[in-house]
Amino acid sequence: MNGQVVVTGMGIVSASGCDAAGVVDHLLTGHSGIGPLRSFDTTGMKARYAAEVTDFDPAPHVAPGRLRRIDRASQMALVAADQALRQAGLHPAGDRTVGIAVGVSGAGQYQNLPIPWSRTHLVNRWMALYQSRNTPYFQTFLIAQRHGLHGPQATFSAASLGGALALGYALDVLRAGKADAMLAGGGEIQTLLNALGMEALDLVAADPCSPFSDAPGMTFGEGAAFLVLETATHARQRAATIFGELVSYGVSADAYHDIANDPAGNGLRRAMRKALASAGLEPGDIAWIRASGTGHREQDVAESLAINEVFGGGPLPPVTSTEPCFGHVNGVSPALGMVAALACQNAGHVPVIPNVQPPRPGCDLPLPGFAGNAGAKPGDFLLNAVAFGGNNATLVAGRYRSARRLPPLADADIAITGIGVMSPLGHGRQPFVEGLRAGRRGIAAIDRFDIAPGVVRQAGLVPDFRLRTLLPRVDPRRRERLVQYALAAAGLALQNAGIGPRDCAAERRGLIVGLTRGPMGPYERFFGTVLRGEFDASTAHLMLRMGRFSVASELAHVFDLQGYCATVCHGVTGGLHTLAHAVEVLRRHSDLDALLVVAADEVGSLSLRLFDALGVLARPDESGGERLRPYDPKATGTLLGEGAAALLLERETRARTRSARIYGRVTGYGLTADAAREQGGLEPGGRWLERAIRLALQEAALHPADLDWVMAHGCGWPAYDAREVRVLTRLLDDQPVSGVVGNTGLAESASGLFSVAAALWGMASGEAYPIAGDSQPPDSLNFVLGTPRPGDYRHCLLVGSTERGANAALIVSRGD
Repeated sequence: MNGQVVVTGMGIVSASGCDAAGVVDHLLTGHSGIGPLRSFDTTGMKARYAAEVTDFDPAPHVAPGRLRRIDRASQMALVAADQALRQAGLHPAGDRTVGIAVGVSGAGQYQNLPIPWSRTHLVNRWMALYQSRNTPYFQTFLIAQRHGLHGPQATFSAASLGGALALGYALDVLRAGKADAMLAGGGEIQTLLNALGMEALDLVAADPCSPFSDAPGMTFGEGAAFLVLETATHARQRAATIFGELVSYGVSADAYHDIANDPAGNGLRRAMRKALASAGLEPGDIAWIRASGTGHREQDVAESLAINEVFGGGPLPPVTSTEPCFGHVNGVSPALGMVAALACQNAGHVPVIPNVQPPRPGCDLPLPGFAGNAGAKPGDFLLNAVAFGGNNATLVAGRYRSARRLPPLADADIAITGIGVMSPLGHGRQPFVEGLRAGRRGIAAIDRFDIAPGVVRQAGLVPDFRLRTLLPRVDPRRRERLVQYALAAAGLALQNAGIGPRDCAAERRGLIVGLTRGPMGPYERFFGTVLRGEFDASTAHLMLRMGRFSVASELAHVFDLQGYCATVCHGVTGGLHTLAHAVEVLRRHSDLDALLVVAADEVGSLSLRLFDALGVLARPDESGGERLRPYDPKATGTLLGEGAAALLLERETRARTRSARIYGRVTGYGLTADAAREQGGLEPGGRWLERAIRLALQEAALHPADLDWVMAHGCGWPAYDAREVRVLTRLLDDQPVSGVVGNTGLAESASGLFSVAAALWGMASGEAYPIAGDSQPPDSLNFVLGTPRPGDYRHCLLVGSTERGANAALIVSRGD
């Protein structure tokens, strides 16, 4: 299905107003939202201006007891989401499925909070709880919990691209029929550390920013924006007011550098052309462009080159930017720009650039309001987003036209043709499979870093790792451990698939990376430097390298992946969610032939101490040791693991053309959310987890009795494991149940893909692997224990939930 998707609700909290009507009044008078920076002392700094929300009071919107536990960015996000749902008249209830997609940069949302960076710094439960709430997906969970949103969830932590990816994801989910409506957007603030970092990189404007002008530089801001999207059919059925239409989107990677953008704008040019093609439009059909237009010296020039090339040297439509209205709010900027664009168009106008100045060389664009350039007229428009690391997105939106005809979308079967694993059991297929067969635990005493007294001393670490051995042409120097794990797994998957440049052009190969945390090394070094009172350009570069987006940028650069590129953040079993997302992207984007899916985790001293302080790690039991015992009612907690797994997905017709081996297919998936108030977000009965499984079965045209094997993710958390057992007991007959967490430890994102790799290799060899260790699970399920169980396994169910209750179920069917 390639049906129309419309916007029926919008909410905004910004420096230019705290509702859509106020923003329109502000923007149409040409006023900037930028003023003197008041959030922190700027003495000695170049950054003296910001777009701050000065009249925001969260108290009427957030209960006093919760207010102190919710950061300012999430407070604004809650209010913007409330506005959007209220304007849409949408009340998630009954059979209606509403999901949520959030896009943020991934930076810390708290202001000036001490971070424990060395063994001498105190780590207590309060600090650990703060860290657990400082993940990007916590904002997603808060909004879903508040409104009872039980549909698909996704959080994009992709620098300044996050909001655009969230809107694109919502579009794909709706067209796939996976939800009735989606809420998409996000909230972020400006922090002192971000200001110091951007200033050290010489990116900050001395005066309020003026994109494309003689005075380059960025001005940062804060705010939140959300949009309610639904299919036009669903909106008409409930007589909703339609404010606009989201028509299509295109995403690309420069594959130019791990941090810098391609100065020629080639990646953005590809994204713009993809978006136009997906919309069935020509450049001449575009009425105006909301440019990324941040004021960044090189990015503005590159965007100007891309726009000129897409429009072929002919007349350019008016080009404007909303950055002087809202400041640069990192990953939320695309959502803010979309709300402003649609709200102003509905008022019969298009936003202009406040304080527009003469363009600088290389930025020869028709900026409305300058040198007599005419203002734009409402119509279909492009919204561009450009991020550090060379990631780009373009959205096509405009007024809703019921007569609009979109290009037909051909159904595509998606095959898995490559598998790569870097795990605590070893590197590649052989040690991984042999370890699973033997029920071997890759968990051992930690010897890679010092451990604070009293902290759990065991984890599943990747042994004897040397990137040069696995990828001789890739230089490991200055590459963080997490990045190296991801590179190694990706390289193994591509080698295993036997795919090369002649098989698939670079712009037709894409990438999705699933992470829970960014690289731990630069994170610890960054805060260590800051707390010593030091901050210079090298410190700022550390800040960029600890960003989650940096992993995808490195992978795209090394393997020349120029197609779709996204970083998504889910939490525990996030790899399953990432794979489901990848399947839908490849189905819906005919400009792609192959998509690399990577999930990676790293255990560091800080992460170990924080988990330990939360009280979720295994304690010495009656044997005197720390043991991970999945599904055992007497388990005392989990043990952490690390590593990376990668899968190469291809359109099956394309794979068969090059005679590729097909390991398996994802024949169905279901995504739901508990949005519960108990147990940190997990609904004990597993109602929504069961719903996810039934959705996956429905898409695969299977019944529970048709399943041959189940891979689950019990990890030694009694409540989490018991919930899985309850659900599977209700659904299964006597099918064998396995899991890999006992072998690898709990690798938050990668465990999901470790399980997929185990299922694919197990089905190929006709064996279901045992749960490792001496766990004593309940006999209500047919757990595989001790030795592998031979059988003819055709369909494997993989099921898992995040610690916040976002559920994923996938049916993986055997390949050739």
